Amino acid sequence: MTIEYASPSLTPPRPRVWPVFVTFVAMFCSVMAAAVVLGVALEVLRNTYFSGSIDLQAMIAWPPVFFGFAVFTQVVVCAAAVTAALISPQPLRERLALGRSTLTPIAQLVVAAGATGLSTGIGVLTFLLGVQSASTQDLNQIIVQAPPVWWGLGFLAVVIMAPVCEEIFFRGYMQSRLSARLGPVWAILITSVFFGFMHLDLVHSVQTFFLGIVLGYIAWRSGSIVPAIVAHFVNNLFAYLAAPVESWWFYVALVPFFVCGLVGGAYLVVRSAKPGVGEPVG
Repeated sequence: MTIEYASPSLTPPRPRVWPVFVTFVAMFCSVMAAAVVLGVALEVLRNTYFSGSIDLQAMIAWPPVFFGFAVFTQVVVCAAAVTAALISPQPLRERLALGRSTLTPIAQLVVAAGATGLSTGIGVLTFLLGVQSASTQDLNQIIVQAPPVWWGLGFLAVVIMAPVCEEIFFRGYMQSRLSARLGPVWAILITSVFFGFMHLDLVHSVQTFFLGIVLGYIAWRSGSIVPAIVAHFVNNLFAYLAAPVESWWFYVALVPFFVCGLVGGAYLVVRSAKPGVGEPVG
């Protein structure tokens, strides 16, 4: 009598995606809860020490408060991704897609110019349509009026921390897991929706949604979030330094240059991808 044994399946189990959404909700709720606590504390301070003579919105827009909370937000975003990734059986660097990119440093800068061009182009389009982001206008005003020390704190939060922390969470933690389960197209789209939603401004959220698609494609195609961090950094650096510029026609004049960067960046991303790099990262 011959006993036959079923051969084990060579197909690896499909990764779970629900922890990604739970982590996002936990992170988002933590930031919102902290915002409520900050608002209550400022209101108490306003009524106790200033007899209500100072507007609450003015206190929130005070650079130490505004940029300090921005730093706190980025710490929460990054901590949520790293904590959740540490629970994963995968090595932290692999789980967050922090490996070596297929793009050279020069190629990463060209790609970054392209991503910045797309973001700027969308901003110009909204301007021509008569629709502007209130949150972006408020941020620009705070940047312009901030004393040097608080300007530096804002630079740390917006230009340094935001690209690193947000890319670690969205492209590194969220997109990589969704890509392993749903494929790159759905992963990039879903992650970009959450990335846009996180900015809590309809106009700005649309702009960051499309920026998220570009950053997501860069991360997926290059096999690492490092080029996406570089592109995000260049985009935020340009926006931060250009805050004093009041004329939108300045941005309109720059669009052709950024379009060239976008085309060149897309070419480099496609050309530099190695076999297997385009596969989903778990």
